[in-house]
Parts: sequence; C-alpha cells; structure tokens
Amino acid sequence: MKCFYHSDREAVGTCQTCGKSLCRECAEKYTPLSCDDCHREMIARSRNEREKAKQDALIDTKAELIKATVIGLIFGIFIVVFIGLQKDSHGAPMYKPLEIVQFFFFGMGLPYGWALTSHFMPLYYGLSEEGFFRAFILNILKLGLSLILGIPAFLYQIIRLIVRYVLVKKS
Repeated sequence: MKCFYHSDREAVGTCQTCGKSLCRECAEKYTPLSCDDCHREMIARSRNEREKAKQDALIDTKAELIKATVIGLIFGIFIVVFIGLQKDSHGAPMYKPLEIVQFFFFGMGLPYGWALTSHFMPLYYGLSEEGFFRAFILNILKLGLSLILGIPAFLYQIIRLIVRYVLVKKS
C-alpha cells in the first residue's frame, strides 16, 4: 500500500478519520494520526466552535433580547417584592427605596450575566458525586458572577442594539 500524498513511498499508517494511507513523514505530522485534509477540517471546525461559543455568550437577536429582558424583569420584580417585604424589629422597611432599585437592576441583569458567564463556565461536570458537588459549587459561583456582571452585560447589549439600529438606519 502506498502513501496517498507520496505515491513513491510505502504507507505505515492510515488517517483515523478518513482512512487514507500515509507514509512515515505524513504520519508524524499530526497527533492523533490524520491526513492534511482532515487536519485542516478539524482546525476549521474547532475555530467555528469557538466562534459559536462567543456568539452564544451574546444575546444578539431581538427574540433573545426580549426573552432575556422579560426574564430579567421577573427576577427584578421578585427580588424587589422579596426585599421590599422585609421589615426590621420596629416594623420599618429594612431597605431604602434606592437600595431596592439597585436590587431590581441586579435581578434585571441576571440573564445577561448568566449568558456571559456560560461562555467560560460550562454547566455539565458529570454525574458522579464529585461532579455533582463541583457543579453545585460552580453554579453558585456562576450565579454570583452573573449578578455582578449582569448590569454591565445588559448595558453592553443595549448599546450594541442601539448602534446596530443607527447603522441600519444610515444604510
């Protein structure tokens, strides 16, 4: 059997993806064993997956924006109601109105922060006991980061939407 790329050389292995015969020189290029064509496809696929992951971190369609905003409003209202109902020992509200508004914006930004943190913190860690514990702790951490990063992510998305709208109107 001869090498697919060098017809004068004997093959020592085959591409693990497509099965093309490869000589020693071609076989030593890539690990795992693959031909040039399959390696290029693998790199392109990897690039596309990274690009898709970046896009998934952004809320970039109107439907996603509306959905995230509605969910954010629900979280914000829930937090305001929960915080607003708390009273101190004298029956006075525990939080000032400005603090309640701040809590509302934390809740409002939560879906945007969650989408952003999902880019670098995956949800799945396996079904073992250790995997469950790790996932639980990391999701608590992700929730905290989502609350902190949510407001800037929300503002970024709104500014991005306005800029797109202005550019579309100009053209």
